[in-house]
Amino acid sequence: TSIIFGLIPLVKEKLVENKIIINSCSAITGAGRKAILDYHYSNVADNIWAYKPFAHQHIPEVIETLKTKTGCTIKPYFTPHVAGVEAGIYSTIFVTFKKNAAEEDVRGVFNAAYKNCPFVRLLANALPKLKDTAGTNFCDIGIALDSEGENALICSSIDNLIKGAAGQAVQNLNIMLGLNETTGLL
Repeated sequence: TSIIFGLIPLVKEKLVENKIIINSCSAITGAGRKAILDYHYSNVADNIWAYKPFAHQHIPEVIETLKTKTGCTIKPYFTPHVAGVEAGIYSTIFVTFKKNAAEEDVRGVFNAAYKNCPFVRLLANALPKLKDTAGTNFCDIGIALDSEGENALICSSIDNLIKGAAGQAVQNLNIMLGLNETTGLL
């Protein structure tokens, strides 16, 4: 979710090169309920490590969803990390523009894409912080461009147990039942 939300506007508008580098830090709660020593609190707390580079099970989902939503196929280079935090996923997405871009134009693309999305917050002149999405159904997105407008870093933050799972399920159920999608989530 954090990766897809960070990429859809740029990929849909065909603004970025196909080589996309993604790093995501996830709380151990994203790993399921395996009884493995690595997942014990004493090994997770105040720790971070990379796992499954180039082979993470969610990358085919990201590729397929982006293809379905944008008509474009991307080739992401993805490294997930386990982070010793209570809950959340923080993704940093490095893209290179096909032609140099101005920050206000990139922000305009994101604003247009998410103007009717009550749970996506595009931050002005700031990058998201994981604690700001903890316990919420929000996805916070921040954008930083290099001085030439050649490259950008898109950062997105979600709570993996809410927006990444239960909250997103409630939001989808609300839509399916014809309710306001924010019912029970704000």
